Amino acid sequence: MRGAPATGLLNEGDVVDLGNHQYSVLHLPGHSPGGIGLFEAASGVLYAADAIYDGPLIYEGPGMSVAAYLETFEKLKVLDVSVVHGGHDPSFGPERMHHIMAKYEAIWRG
Repeated sequence: MRGAPATGLLNEGDVVDLGNHQYSVLHLPGHSPGGIGLFEAASGVLYAADAIYDGPLIYEGPGMSVAAYLETFEKLKVLDVSVVHGGHDPSFGPERMHHIMAKYEAIWRG
């Protein structure tokens, strides 16, 4: 399969305005160097893609970086999240998000 050409690029801090919802673009590397998430501060909704989800995080492979994952986690910790929609598995709340991050931080930091 060949990828489609980009019609535009999103950067950290850009806003995706859908009319009644405005999502801030967050650069969330770790699983992939260019990973992004979308966060709506008004509702606390986070679309986290592969940065965090409620299943086994994949962090060893081409382009993946534990150091970048840890930086992404620091960015996620300060968000006032109400619900996380990951790229895989069921959605979850802020308590579960913090639990998942703590689990992987303990693994990676030994």
